[in-house]
Amino acid sequence: MQSSIAPDANWLYAIGRVKPGVNIASLQSKISVALRHWLSTRSAYTVNGADTQIPKQHVILAAAGAGVQNMQQQTGDGLHLLMAISGLVLLVACANVANLMLARASTRRSEISLRVALGAARTRLVRQMLTESVVLGCIGGLVGLAMAQAGTRMILALAFPDAKHLAIDTHPSAIVLGFAFMLSLITGIVFGIVPAWITSHSNPAEALRGVNRSTRDRSSLPQKGLIICQAALSLVLLMAAGLLTKTLRNLEHQNFGIATANRYVLHLDPAGAGYNIAKIGTLNEQLERQFTALPGVQSVGLALYSTLEGNNWGEGVRIEGRPTPGPEADIGSSWDRVSPHFFETIGQPMIRGRGFTDQDTATSRLVTVVNQTFVKKFFPNEDPIGRHFGTFEQKYANQL
Repeated sequence: MQSSIAPDANWLYAIGRVKPGVNIASLQSKISVALRHWLSTRSAYTVNGADTQIPKQHVILAAAGAGVQNMQQQTGDGLHLLMAISGLVLLVACANVANLMLARASTRRSEISLRVALGAARTRLVRQMLTESVVLGCIGGLVGLAMAQAGTRMILALAFPDAKHLAIDTHPSAIVLGFAFMLSLITGIVFGIVPAWITSHSNPAEALRGVNRSTRDRSSLPQKGLIICQAALSLVLLMAAGLLTKTLRNLEHQNFGIATANRYVLHLDPAGAGYNIAKIGTLNEQLERQFTALPGVQSVGLALYSTLEGNNWGEGVRIEGRPTPGPEADIGSSWDRVSPHFFETIGQPMIRGRGFTDQDTATSRLVTVVNQTFVKKFFPNEDPIGRHFGTFEQKYANQL
C-alpha cells in the first residue's frame, strides 16, 4: 500500500476476493508481472543497482482463511512448544489411565479365570474389556472438550472483560472435534488392549490357587514397565515445566532499559475525535499541561507509539557523506515521535548530548535522540553527535 507522505513505503497486507473459477497460478503470474512493471517505474527501486532485484520479485497468493501468515510465523515457535508440552501431559495422563486399567484388570483376574474355566471365549473377554476402555476414553474426551470450552470462555472474559460483541468464536470446529474423537478412540484402544490381552490369558487353574495372593506374577511386568515410563515422562514434564516457568519469569522481570513501576499508558485517538493535523499540536500541549497538573502525577510524556506494545514505525536510513546504500544493505531502523518529557517519564537517562526541550518545535531544526543500538549499527567507530541522517524522502534533515 502506498502512503501520501512516503510514496515508496509499504507496510500493509493486501487481501482480496477471487472470482469463482479463476486459476490461482495464472492470477499469481499476472500480479507478479504487474508488480515488477510498477517497481520499474519508481526511482526508489531502480537506483544504485536496485533494478537488478526487480526480476526476482514475485507475488504468492495464499488463502486468507488462516489469517496473516506473518503473525503465524511470529507465534509459531511458541505454539509448537505449547503443543509439545500438551503432548507430554497427555502421555502422562495416558500412562496413568493404563496403570489404572492394569490394576483393575489384576483385581478381576480371579473372575476372568473362572469365566475362562466355564468356557467363555477369550475374544469375547478382550472385546468386553476393550469396549470398557474405549467408552472410558470417549467420556474423558467429552469432559476434556467441555473443560476446553469453559477455559476458552474464561480466558476471553479475563482478556476482554468489557467486550460485548467479541469477534472470536469459541465454538470448536469440526476438525477439532474429529481430532478429539480420534485421539480419545486411539487412547482407549492402545491403552486398553494390553490389560485386556494380559487378563484374558490368565490360567484358569490359578483361580483355584488364589491368584490375587500370588507373590510372583509375570503379568505385572507390563505394569511395572508402564510405571517406569510414567515416572520418566513425569520427570521430563516437570523439568520442562520448571524451565518454562523460569523462562517466563525471566521474560517478565527482564530489564528493558525503561522504568515500568507506577507508569500508566493512556491511548488517545485525536483524529478519530475530529481533530485535524493543525489542531493536534495544540491538543497535545493542553493534554500534557492538564495531566501534569493532576495531583500525584510527577511527569507526563506523549508518544506516537507507546513502548513495549510491539508497534513501530521505520524506514531505511541514509547517512550524510556516505554513498547511497545498495538494495542488499541493512539500513532499516525504527523510531518514534515523542514530547520533551517523554524520556524523563519512562526513566530513560541521556548518555550523551541532550534530550528534547520545549524549544524543539515544528519550525526549528530537526533533532533526534538515538539509542546505543542505532549508534553501533550506523556509527560503530565514529562520534555520532552532530551527524546528519534521514530517510530516502527526508534526505538529511535529522541531526544527532
